Amino acid sequence: MENKKKFTEQEVYEISLDAFKQVHKVSYFLLHRALKSVLRRLPEECVIYLLMQEMRLEHKTKSV
Repeated sequence: MENKKKFTEQEVYEISLDAFKQVHKVSYFLLHRALKSVLRRLPEECVIYLLMQEMRLEHKTKSV
């Protein structure tokens, strides 16, 4: 019998993150370390804004 469970958006994100952590251990470690470093220097809201700006630039680059 096939399991046709629908995953929530949150579950999909968690599964994707777990897979990324396993496949790209060094990249994840560096990302985690960089985030910890910047969070010590800037308020969380600024870090979120910074990430949103980076994602916006990434999307613009991909669409060109």
